[in-house]
Amino acid sequence: MLDIPLICAWFMPRKPSNRKCLTCGKTGVKKNGTTTSGAIRWRCNNCGASWSNIRDDISHAALFDKFVNWLVGKQTQSQASPTGSDRTWRAKIEWCWRVSPVIPVTGEIYDYIQIDGTYLPYGWCLLVAQTHGKVLAWQWCQKENTAAYTALLQQLTPPLLVLTDGERGGAACH
Repeated sequence: MLDIPLICAWFMPRKPSNRKCLTCGKTGVKKNGTTTSGAIRWRCNNCGASWSNIRDDISHAALFDKFVNWLVGKQTQSQASPTGSDRTWRAKIEWCWRVSPVIPVTGEIYDYIQIDGTYLPYGWCLLVAQTHGKVLAWQWCQKENTAAYTALLQQLTPPLLVLTDGERGGAACH
């Protein structure tokens, strides 16, 4: 029989944790079970504070997907909210309204594009470039002028033909 020492895990002392407490800043943090969602719960040996690490990127992505589904779907705010409260849902998705959609630049040369401006309240104008009902680019401005249309068209590869409504700003961009 070989003389190999038998080492049991419960006899071996645990290596102290190098993690620091979020409250007191001292080392000596231990695992303290899991939350109902499966995240590891941590507890400080010094001050007794308890917390779990949350992946904000994953949480925000999931909430944004739920927001988009609610926006284009038929659910009410109370149906979309996990708690059933309209106010809670509005507070949770408040940041989602400020996310600007990004239209990827494909570099495709279009046969034609149609450009036009839509005036909105409070002195805003939205210039839109589209083809076959698909929005290619947009530009916010105060009024339809050459500078605004130039900024809009610089986002695209030059098309073969541009259709406008005859306003001076769009006509000046040739």
